[in-house]
Amino acid sequence: MMALKFVLLAALCAAYVQGYPQGEAGDASKNKFKATVEKCKTDLSASPETLALIGKKVLPTDESQRCFLECVYKDLDIVKENKFDPAVVHTLAKEHYPEGGEPLTKATTSIDACAKEIVADESESCAMGKAVRSCFYKYADETNAPL
Repeated sequence: MMALKFVLLAALCAAYVQGYPQGEAGDASKNKFKATVEKCKTDLSASPETLALIGKKVLPTDESQRCFLECVYKDLDIVKENKFDPAVVHTLAKEHYPEGGEPLTKATTSIDACAKEIVADESESCAMGKAVRSCFYKYADETNAPL
């Protein structure tokens, strides 16, 4: 059985690096993710260090990294109107784990927890990039999810 990757975006990031589920849904998700990363890279002139966040278990350390992650989350509709949208993430998790089972159950639990916990620090630029990644990071440890 496929090991639980990283909740939400990290699952998508790891899938981008390690391979998506087979079939049209997997291909469509992979293509959407690649296009999103490329768009955010171009729009924000992201550095190689910023791009290195993809697929790694690290927190953003500066504004450019927070803004890059926020751009990705917004383009994937994970963040809408500066709020985390768990419904979108549940759909992404179901696409990523079409076989269901324990990986999907763990992802669902983590998504629900993040829905309650994610709050952006309004005094910080691109705070949702950091807030979402921080929650994903937190639950990756609890679920032993590889990146």
